[in-house]
Amino acid sequence: MPFTKKHKFIPEMCLVALLLFMHFFFAFTSLVQESATFDETVHITGGLCYWKFDDYRINPENGNFPQRLAAIPLLFENKLNVPVYTENPSIEANEWLTAYDFLYKKGNNPDRIFMLGKTMTVLLSLGLGLIVYFWSRKLFGPGSAAFSLILYAFCPTVLAHARLVTSDLAAAMGFIASSWAIWHLLKKITVARLLLSSLCLSALFLSKMSAPMIIPMYLIMIAVRLKDCTELEFVLPGRTFKLKTQASQLFAFLLAGMTNAIVIVFLVWMSFGFRYSMINDDKGGNEIMGRNWQGITRDTGLVGKVTDFSRQHRLLPEAYLFGFQFVIKNSAYRYNYLNGEYRLTGWWYFFPYACLVKTPLPVIGIFILLACLAIRKIRMLPSAEALAKLKPFTPLVVLISVYGIFAVVSRMNIGQRHVLVLYPAAFILAGAAIPLLKKSPSYLRMSACFLLLWFLAESLAIWPHYLAYFNQLAGGPKNGYRHLVDSSLDWGQDLKSLGRWLKAKGLLNQKKTDVYVSYFGIADISHYAPGVKKLPSYHGQEGDIPFDLGGGVYCISATMLHLVYLPELLNMDDPETRVIDENLYGEVSSKMPEFFKSMENPQRFREFISAKGDEYWNDCYRLYQLLRFAKLAKYLETRKPDDNIGYSILIFKLTDAEVATALKAKL
Repeated sequence: MPFTKKHKFIPEMCLVALLLFMHFFFAFTSLVQESATFDETVHITGGLCYWKFDDYRINPENGNFPQRLAAIPLLFENKLNVPVYTENPSIEANEWLTAYDFLYKKGNNPDRIFMLGKTMTVLLSLGLGLIVYFWSRKLFGPGSAAFSLILYAFCPTVLAHARLVTSDLAAAMGFIASSWAIWHLLKKITVARLLLSSLCLSALFLSKMSAPMIIPMYLIMIAVRLKDCTELEFVLPGRTFKLKTQASQLFAFLLAGMTNAIVIVFLVWMSFGFRYSMINDDKGGNEIMGRNWQGITRDTGLVGKVTDFSRQHRLLPEAYLFGFQFVIKNSAYRYNYLNGEYRLTGWWYFFPYACLVKTPLPVIGIFILLACLAIRKIRMLPSAEALAKLKPFTPLVVLISVYGIFAVVSRMNIGQRHVLVLYPAAFILAGAAIPLLKKSPSYLRMSACFLLLWFLAESLAIWPHYLAYFNQLAGGPKNGYRHLVDSSLDWGQDLKSLGRWLKAKGLLNQKKTDVYVSYFGIADISHYAPGVKKLPSYHGQEGDIPFDLGGGVYCISATMLHLVYLPELLNMDDPETRVIDENLYGEVSSKMPEFFKSMENPQRFREFISAKGDEYWNDCYRLYQLLRFAKLAKYLETRKPDDNIGYSILIFKLTDAEVATALKAKL
C-alpha cells in the first residue's frame, strides 16, 4: 500500500505530542516544588471570586480570562473555604489581605490550590505551543515546525511562566493568535475568519491591559495589505464580492475592525456578568469605589479623561475601566533595579538587556546564524522577489517590532515576563533556519546541531528553577541577583524550598541556631518555615515579638537584599541611590538598648512601654527594624552568599561579630 500523506502525518503528530508532553512534564514537575509567586495569590483568589460571587474587586487589572481559567478546578473542591472580603476600604489593600486570609488562614491547602491553578496555565501553554508549531509549519514545513516547537517547549523563559497563575502566558497567546487571525482575515474576509479574529482579540483584551498595543499592529497590517494591491474577496453567506480598489478594500477592513470591536465589547461585558458595578453591592460598592477612583485618576492626563468619560457613560464594566486606569497610574513611576542601579522611570535598554542575559546563549547563536543566512539569501534575490518572499512574515515582524518599541519606552522595568510574547513569535521565525541550512555547508549544519544540543542541556540543567535562569554572560543563575530581581529572578517562588532546606539542616523549631528570614512574596513564612525570626519583608510578615540581631543563618530574598521596595527606610531626597539616613538610624538605635533590657522582666516591660505608649514604641521599633535591616543588607551585598535556595533566596551564615560590624558600618 502506498505511503500517503495521512501516514506521514501520524508520526509527525506523535512527535508533536511527545514534545508537548515533555513541556508539560518539566513544567508540572517544577511547579509542585515551588511556593506561590507574588501575584499568583490575588490571581487565583480573584478568579474564584469572579465565579462564586460575581464580584470583581480583586485584581481587576490583570485579566478576567486567565484568572477565571485558573480557578475552574477550585469550583469542584467541596471542602474549600471560600474567600471572605476584608473590611479595608482600599481595593489594593483589600485584595492582598483577602487573598492571604483565603490561602493561609482559613484552613485551606495552598499547595493543592496552586497546583490545580498552575496546571491550567500549563494546559494553556500547550495550546500556544500548537500555535507555534502550525504557524511555523505553514511557513516552512514540518521539519521547521518541529524545530520551532523544540525551542518553545524547552525555553527556560517560557517554562518559567507556563507554570504560573498570572496573565503573562495568556497575553502572549492572545497577541500571537490575534496577529495570525488578523493577517488571515485581511487576506480574505469571511464570516468564519471574522468570528475567529474577534474571539482571539477578545481573549487578548480579557487577558491583560497591554492589549491596546494590538491596535497599531492591526493598522500596520492593513497598510501592508493595501499596498499589496491584490484583489480582496469579501465573502458573505450566499454572495462573494471581489474588491479591487484600495478605497473599497479599506472600507471592508474598517467594517471588519468595527465588527471585531463590537464582539470584543460584548464579550468583555459578558465576562463581567453584564453588570457595570465592580462590587456586587450597589450601595456599599459605590461608597468604596468613589474613594478608590480618586486615588488612581489623579495626574493621568488624556487617558484619565477618556477613562472618566467611559465611566460616566458606562461604556465598559467598571472593573475593566478601573483595572486599566490602575495599570496606567502605576506604570508612570515604579521602583526598578538593574545592575546595582535604581530608577523610578526605568531604562530604555532594560528589556533588551534582560533578554540578552536570560536567553540561553545557544538560542542567541541560532538567531545570529539564521540572520546571517537570511540576509545572504535575500541579497541574492531581486528586490521585488525578496519583498514577495518576506510578505508572509508580516504579522510576526509587525508584532515583534511594535511590541519591542513599546517595551523600550516602558517605565515599568520589573520583569522579563513583560516581553514574554517575543519568544514564541521569534521561535516561529526560527523555523526558517531549517530550509536555509539545507543548502548551507555541512559545518554550518553541524554548528546548528551543536547549538540545539547545548540549548537542551541548558534547559535540563536549570530545572526546576526556570524563573532564575541566567546565561553565562551574567555569570549563570548564581550571579543573577547581581543583575536583576523581582519577577526576573526572585518572585517569592522558593519559600517552600527554603522550608525543606531548613528542615534538612535541622534548623526548624530549634533553639541552638537563630534563623532570620527576609522574604519577597505573599506566601506565608510561618506556613513553610515555622519558628524563624522574621526580618522586614515586602508585605509586612514581620513577627510581633521584638528581637535583637545576632549570629545565625540569614535567609534573604534577592529583591529584599537590594532594598528595591522599601523606600520608607531611605533618605527620600535621593531615592535612586538608596542612601540610608545615618542620623535617623543613630537616633532610633540609641533607644533600643533600654527597650531590649526592659524585656527581661514582663512587669518592667509593661511599665516601660506604658510610659510613652504602645503606638510610640511600635513606630520606633518598626523604624529600627527597617533601618538596621538596610544596614545589614548593604553589608551583605558586598559578601558572597554561603548558599542559595533556588538562586532567589540567599543564605548567609554570620557570626555575632559580623552582625555587629555590619550594623556599625557607615554607609
